[in-house]
Parts: sequence; structure tokens; C-alpha cells
Amino acid sequence: MERCKSRVSNYFTWTNRQFERYGRFVARFPILFIAIPLVVCCSLGFGLINLTSESDTETLYVPTNSRTAVDRQKVDSLFPDKSGSNFYEHSSAQMNLYGDVLIKTRDKRDVLSPEVINEIIDIISQINQISIQESGTTFSYPDVCAVRNGTCFIEGEFVLDVNFINSYRSRNVTYPLWISQLGLPVDLSLYFKGEAGPVGILGSVSILWLKFYLRQNTNLRSTNWETKFVKAMSSLSTNLTDVAYSTSSSLDDEINQSTGGDEMLYALSLTLLITYACFVASSWNCVANRSYLAQGGVLAVVLGILASFGLLAASGLKFVNIVGVMPFLALGVGVDSMFVIMSEWAEHHDKATTEEQLAATLKGCGGSITIASLTDITAFFIGASSQFISIRIFSVYTGLALAFSYLCYITFFLGCLTIHGRRVRASRHWATCLETKDRATERGQGKSPCTVLMCAGQPPERREDDESWCERIPRTCLTPTVLHIATKVAILFLYCVYISVSIWGIVNLKQGLVLSQLMDDDSYYRKYDTRIRSNFDTKFSISFIFENIDYMNPADTGVMVEFMQSVQDESIIENNTMLCWYHQYITSNQFSNSSKSQFIANLKPFLNYRPYIVNDVEFTADGSSIKASRCHVVTINIPDSTDQGNMMLRLRELADSSVLDVFAYTPPFIFFEQYVVILPNTLQTVGIAVVCMLVITILFMPQPLMVAMVTVNMISILVGIFGFLYIWDLTLSSITMIHLIMSVGFSVDFSVHVCHGYMTSDKKTRHEKARDALKTSAAPVINGGLSSLIGVCVLIGSRSFIFRSFLKIMVLVIGFGLAHSMLLLPVALSLVGPISKESRIENISIGVRSSKQQAGPEKM
Repeated sequence: MERCKSRVSNYFTWTNRQFERYGRFVARFPILFIAIPLVVCCSLGFGLINLTSESDTETLYVPTNSRTAVDRQKVDSLFPDKSGSNFYEHSSAQMNLYGDVLIKTRDKRDVLSPEVINEIIDIISQINQISIQESGTTFSYPDVCAVRNGTCFIEGEFVLDVNFINSYRSRNVTYPLWISQLGLPVDLSLYFKGEAGPVGILGSVSILWLKFYLRQNTNLRSTNWETKFVKAMSSLSTNLTDVAYSTSSSLDDEINQSTGGDEMLYALSLTLLITYACFVASSWNCVANRSYLAQGGVLAVVLGILASFGLLAASGLKFVNIVGVMPFLALGVGVDSMFVIMSEWAEHHDKATTEEQLAATLKGCGGSITIASLTDITAFFIGASSQFISIRIFSVYTGLALAFSYLCYITFFLGCLTIHGRRVRASRHWATCLETKDRATERGQGKSPCTVLMCAGQPPERREDDESWCERIPRTCLTPTVLHIATKVAILFLYCVYISVSIWGIVNLKQGLVLSQLMDDDSYYRKYDTRIRSNFDTKFSISFIFENIDYMNPADTGVMVEFMQSVQDESIIENNTMLCWYHQYITSNQFSNSSKSQFIANLKPFLNYRPYIVNDVEFTADGSSIKASRCHVVTINIPDSTDQGNMMLRLRELADSSVLDVFAYTPPFIFFEQYVVILPNTLQTVGIAVVCMLVITILFMPQPLMVAMVTVNMISILVGIFGFLYIWDLTLSSITMIHLIMSVGFSVDFSVHVCHGYMTSDKKTRHEKARDALKTSAAPVINGGLSSLIGVCVLIGSRSFIFRSFLKIMVLVIGFGLAHSMLLLPVALSLVGPISKESRIENISIGVRSSKQQAGPEKM
């Protein structure tokens, strides 16, 4: 055991010695280490001219290779698109193209009153006249509309039909279920929100939903029409009605625009960060002042961000809107290393030469900043293995930016630090670089107080001379306070409360991302989405696709009937909503199963007279048999994302357990995939990241107990972040998953500086070593955390959900990270931190002597 500890100590000493040697090398050639990163990063930055973006919602926020994507391809191959001839929404394999209009009155009058109906008819007329130009030809809505019964189909328009209006005014319409003129039950709540009387008679209508469906086979033309539709609706003038609108591409378009109006926030964040860094690094000693050095530290991060964007853009990796938060993250995280390096630099102010001071600085902090940087970089590169494209792209951009930032710090910034050290030793002014006299000399020459204040200075003689009050206060306040016995008890009690609240939050945490949250608060889609959610149920038409069924075999058809009945009996399925061609066929007078040819011959005319199910049977090329068919059911109201994912899994489970070749499908399943994948994917990614953090920590700080404490600290922070997502009104989604990956690296960042300070302390007792750890790390850790908060605080005014959620989680990560590293970890180290065998024996001896002294002389 002692031999193992000796090897650990030797390895720790060896790594520190390598950093020391590197520091000497940089100090000899500072200009070279400044010039090369500048040239390389700026050259890579030219790659930005090739920057392209990706905004497709499905591509970015749906897991790759999902089952729904495979099923959709299968449905596409089995059932041809009929949107241009016999459109029915429930038989669409793709997400439908459309322009939506939600209409309510301004004065809360009945939407179906005569004067309002006239205005609605006028709105429909204006929409019908929306036209686009394509290759010199003009196309209007009838040229791109989905067709049913030979005319454009507008869902909900039947409500404006004279016969329906007459029935409504005669109080002959029941609500929500109404029997149409064709004898079919119609759920009117899907088309408008109404109020029914005691006997179920529709009394009034408060909001009407009209959906202008478009053809799938003219996709580009339909998409262009949607763009004109949005423009026309935004300029629509009405007297009586208040209109909300949307299209099938609005989600993509508005999400893509959500971060577009926040460009000024980058400049503001950079300005605040430079200001804070300069403030922390400044002093009234005109020689020791480090304001320019702080600007160099921020510039090192900017160079890293530039190089990352340029290199990845040149390589063809697309930009996605969530990458917009990366500069805020990189700026906040990157300057942490600067504060650590400057703190260690001040500790070795008494070295004779700049070379010796830089060597001692890197020997003291090279390992900790390397661990901190590698953990962040590794965490993000692990995120690049995610099933979500958005997470992959963000992780690669951020991981590479942090990697370049680290390289710039150990080259460019150290070169700047060397120049700073030489200037200080030459007693030159921080701003003018002119030789400067000390204050006593200036006063002796009769210079004015202002001149003495602004122009006098000297090389630091104490650590405090090379620090600002921002660096001194955390050390002087925390060191004596945190390790007091009463404070320890309070910290441990608060930690128990923290863990309890976190576990409660984890139990209640929901999964999935409501995509409408990703857009600006003032987006027209927000108004539309809010109106939909508050007035209409969230129901889904589910198709069950059957293949390879012998309809002449009673065993197969019997199982098919029983299967659909079992589906209808599920609690998540609305009563009496099954729509199945086979059930209708076998109960009709045309049904015949005397032979296969007779079965098919009678089925075809049967379907032709029932256009609502004719799309559900696809015959083989020779028309002699059925290639595939489908039946439909409608779910109950399922507004919750987690319940939607569970509904998909349950219906798939029913289909997979059947002996028939059948599967469940509906186009919205593609978005439900994230609800069932996000938790295992997050746990897997975070788990891998935690393991990698352990490996990196072991390599640079190979002390088993210390590694265990860093791990426990990291897991504790993660538990808090998971739990407080619920308290922050956030869900576990592809957006927050990025932040959780980020928090793995952050939690190690804060901890490792404290642990490294404990390990490098030459004191004997745990308490004294913990005090040294706080003394060494308090200022850089707190200033690093504050700089990260300042870098992202500008996002509080952002209109983007992505930016605001990033801000919320950054507050959690930094807050919990600082609390764990500055409060909990020092307490834990003072109680169970590792010490040498000799120190343990000495501590026991001190404890025995102390006990005897307290007991007094032995009585005879």
C-alpha cells in the first residue's frame, strides 16, 4: 500500500515537473507563442465564408434511425400519395402540408352569427386568391390544394355550409358528437370549440379552426405558397374577427428565426466579460496592473471560438440555432483558466526571473487547468455520439472551441504573461510601458497626488501587491468561515435539504421538448399554438398497417378483427372511433368470400363508393390480391409529452405481440420518439462522460480518495441539476441534455482546483490542508464562476427559449458548482481528506496530548 502511494506521489511530482519545464520553454520564446496562435486561429477563421445552416426541426430534434422513420418509409412504399385526388388526413403517410387559420371574434360574439360568417367567407376568398410565381406561371391555392371530391378540401369549411348553419340555428346540432348527412359520427370538437346545453345541443361557437390542406406531390410549390400565406395573413385586416395562423413549415421557420435577433447579446457579453476581467485584474499599482493581460485572456477564448467556427464550417459541418449559445458558454468557461493562472502567478511573485516565475506558476496550476479543460472538452466530444443531430453539432462546435481555447491559453496567454512579467520586472507603466518610479520617489520629487496615483508603481513585493480586492476578499472571508465547526454543521444540514429537494424534483421531472417553446415569445406561431392548446384537445389518428394476410383464411381475419377490437378497448383510445374497411365490408351486402377473386371483385366497387376508406386498401399490380391495408382509431386527449411517448410504446407493443404482420403508425410518432429516447440516451451519455472524467482525473491527480471525492461531488451536482430542472419548469429534452453534458465538465472544473490545492499543500493536518486549499482556490474559482455568470447574464433579455433555458441551467451549474467546491468539498476534506501516514501518527499524538491536558493531572 505504501509503495502504491509512493508511486502516486512520484507520478504527481513528475507531471508537475513537465509543466514546469514547459513554462521555462515558453518564457524563453514568448513572441513565438503569441504569433503562432494568432496566425493559425485567424487563418482558420476564414473558413466562416463556407458556413451553412440546418433548420429542419425533424432532422435536428428527432433521434436518428428512429423506428418511425423506418415505418414511414414502409408506409410510403405501400400507399401512394392521394393528396391530389382523394385527400383524407388520417391516411397520410407524411406530416401534411397546410395553412391553418384559427378564428374568434373580438367582442366574444358567436362565431357562427351571420355577420361573422360573412367576414370568415371573405377571409377564405382572400386565401383562395393567394398566388405564387414559378417559371413565369402563376399558381393560386386551387393549383396546390389537397383535393377531395374534385375540389379543394378545407377542413372545417363544412361548418359554414348552408345546411349545417340552418341546423345550427334550428338547434338541431348535437355537440361534441354529431351525425352527418352521410350518417357518419363527426367529432365537432376537432373543428370548433362550442358550448352545449343540458341536452347536448350546440348553443354557441367561440372559435373556429380552418385548415387549408396542400398537395404533397407539389412540395416545393406548396412550400412557396405557405410563405405567401404567412405574408398575407400577417397583413390581413378584419373588423369582427381575431385571426391566428400557421403553416406546416412555420415551426421550422420560426425556430430558425428564434436566435436571429440576439446578435447584439454576443457583443454585450464580450464587453461585460472584458470589463469584469479587467476590473478583477486591475490595481492602483501602475506597474503590477494586469488589465491588458486580462484582455489577452479574453482574446485567447475569442481566438478559440473563431478557430472552431472556421474549421468546422470549412469541413462542411452545418450551423444550427442551438450553437448560438456556444460563444456565451466558451467565453464564460474559457476565462476560468486565466484567473487560476494569475492567482498562481501572484503566489510566486518573489522569483528572481520571469522564467522562474512562469515555471513555478505552471508547476502549481498546470495540472488543474489541464484537468478542468480536458474534462469540459471530453464531456462535449462524448455528446457528439448522441442520437440527436442538434446535440452532435453543438457538442462538436463547443468541444473544439474549448480545445482551441485551452491551446491558446497555454501558448498565446502564457506568452502574454511572459511579456507582462518582463515589463513588471523592468518597472514599466502598464499602459505606456515607460519606466516608472515608485510612489515614495514620486512624492519626494513633489509630484501631485493625482500624478502619483496614475503614474507611480513598483514590482510587487508581496502576493497582495499583485492582486486586486476581488482576489483578496474571497480568500480572507471564506478561509476562516467555512471551516468553523458551526459552519460545518450548517453546510451539512443544508446539503441534506438540497439532496431531498433534488430527489423530489427528479421524481416529478417530465421528458420531451415542446418544439413551439423554441421560438420567440412574439412569434405568430406562439399565438397560434397557445390558442390551439387552450381550446382544442390533443388527439391523434393512429393507423394499423396489415401485410401478408390471407383474407380467405378465417383464422387470419378472425385475429385481425379481435386485434382491432382489443385496440379499441384500450383506455387511451376514444370510444367508437375505429374506422376499418374490413369491418365495414364484412357487414355490407356486397361482402363475399366464396373465392378470392369474388372477394376482390366485390371489394373494389364497395371501396369506390366510400372515399374515406378507399385509400386504406392497396392492391397488387395485377389487382388480384391485397398488398397492404390499414385501419384507424383515434386516441383520447393526450396533451402531455410523456403520455404521448407512452401511448406510442403501448400501441407498438400491441402490434408487436400480435401474430399478424402489423405495425402502428401516425406521422406525429416521429416527434414522440424523443420522448422515449431522451432519458436512456441522456443517462448513457452522462454516464460515459462521468467515467471519462474519472480517467482524466486519475491521470493528473492519481490519489484514490481524492478521485472518489471528486466523483461524489460530480454526481451530487448532477443530481441537483436533474432535480431543479423541474423547479425551473424545464423538461428533460435534447436542449437540456446538452446542458447536463456541460455540467459534467463544470462540476469537475470547480472541484479539481480545490483538490489540487489540498494535494499541493505541505501542511500536516486535514484542517490545515483544507484551509490551504480554500486559500489557493477561493479567488480563482469564485471569480471564474462569476465571470461565467456575467458572460451569460445578458441572456436574461433574450427572446429565445434556447438562450433562456441555457441561462437557467448555467445558473444552476455555476451555483451548485460553487457551493459544492467552496463549501461542501472543503468541509469533506477537513473531515476525511487524505493525509500521509506520518501525519496521521502525528495527529493521533497531538490528539492524545490534548486529551490528557484537558483531563488534568492524574489523581493519587
